[in-house]
Amino acid sequence: MKAVAAALAAAGAGCGDEDGGAVRAPLLAAAAAVGSLPEEAAAALEEVEGAAAAALGGRTGGDTTTTTPEAAAAAAAEELTALLRLFLDHVATWTALGAAAAQWDVLCALATASSHGRHGDMCRPVLVERKEGAPPLLDAKALWNPCAQPGGGTGTYVKNDVRLGGGDAASEAATTSTTTSGVEQAAAAAAATSMLLTGPNMGGKSTLLRGACVAALLAHVGCYVPATAMTLTPVDTIFTRLGAQDRIMAGESTFYVECAEAAHILSNATADSLVVL
Repeated sequence: MKAVAAALAAAGAGCGDEDGGAVRAPLLAAAAAVGSLPEEAAAALEEVEGAAAAALGGRTGGDTTTTTPEAAAAAAAEELTALLRLFLDHVATWTALGAAAAQWDVLCALATASSHGRHGDMCRPVLVERKEGAPPLLDAKALWNPCAQPGGGTGTYVKNDVRLGGGDAASEAATTSTTTSGVEQAAAAAAATSMLLTGPNMGGKSTLLRGACVAALLAHVGCYVPATAMTLTPVDTIFTRLGAQDRIMAGESTFYVECAEAAHILSNATADSLVVL
């Protein structure tokens, strides 16, 4: 208990200003609570063990006595009940400790993932508010999928730029064109909120689609993303319909499943949703 309390206190004290009180406070509170347990817990455990030893007919005064299986089971049940009661007496402490440890674990995992990109750079994403009437934006440079293992883990990953939407980019692209039709085409291309991706089998299409979804999700949980730069507007939902599968036992063919999943997306997606098909 003392070691756990010391570790929590050290972790809480080590949180910098950027971590904020939301991280530091639970760790220090849990450390203080755990630090007050040892004496009470030790005394209670000794009392429980003494009662169990007496019920089991343990060694007292140098004499050895035996007991029946029923008595042993009853004593074990009594000891377990006492231990559970002891735990429940400090349930607030254990709850605070669990919450602090979980938050600590998540922050350490995000820090590790952000600082050790296996196949490319990791960057801090920029979330911007979508202006009223403007299209949403997802703009990633040199995006790669952190879940992919190219070449069985020994190959190289081909990074890709992905751009969807963005009203400001449409205006900027339009100014670089010299003809009226060129202006219209450049503006439409820059502001397009959809992309048609084609390529051969095993060419990496699904890998790129999944990589965009993973990057958007990481950006929303506060983690660095697998790209050299990324700017996006908030995404409310990520919808995916990839691969082919059926539900033969339910009487649903592959085509039926695909249509049902596409219908679900069309019924629930909004302008701020990210959809990959």
